[in-house]
Amino acid sequence: PSTADADFDPMTLIASAMDVREQILESAMASLAEAHERAIAFVLVDAIDDRGFLSLDVEEIATGTGTSPQDVEKVLQIVQEIAPPGVGARSLQESLLLQVDYLRAEGVDVPDIVGRVVEDHLEELGSKRIARIARALGVDPAEVEAAQAFIRDQLTPHPLQSQQSTTWTAPSSGGHVVPDVVV
Repeated sequence: PSTADADFDPMTLIASAMDVREQILESAMASLAEAHERAIAFVLVDAIDDRGFLSLDVEEIATGTGTSPQDVEKVLQIVQEIAPPGVGARSLQESLLLQVDYLRAEGVDVPDIVGRVVEDHLEELGSKRIARIARALGVDPAEVEAAQAFIRDQLTPHPLQSQQSTTWTAPSSGGHVVPDVVV
């Protein structure tokens, strides 16, 4: 007998991801005044896959929009700020670091070792090489295990499909104005 929810429809994850992308695009359009920046934002948001990762690289987007990689990076940073934490990242590592930054900004006590593990030892963590990471960082293995637990419990590898994203609304505290109505 299956323990899965009989009413669960996996297509709802994709539908909610689409809704979140629409919200991100609306917020980005409200935040950007320049036409070329809006064009970049449109391509960036369209290039966010169902997990929440950017599926094109910055150079491809710059070429496609006739802009510079620096312009694309600037707009990408804005999109990452207004999107749910971790969305719009180019890699799992970048997504997790964006989530860590978001949690710290929200006042969550994130152990310093979490950032160091994500930055330099993510692959080893996936292979459960706790002792090797502890030696490399000069810490007790228990600290690495605590970082692993924090990463597992507080961060998500699929930021667009997480529960936090499905209940997310465009933030109003990032210095970006989000209109109630767009005509």
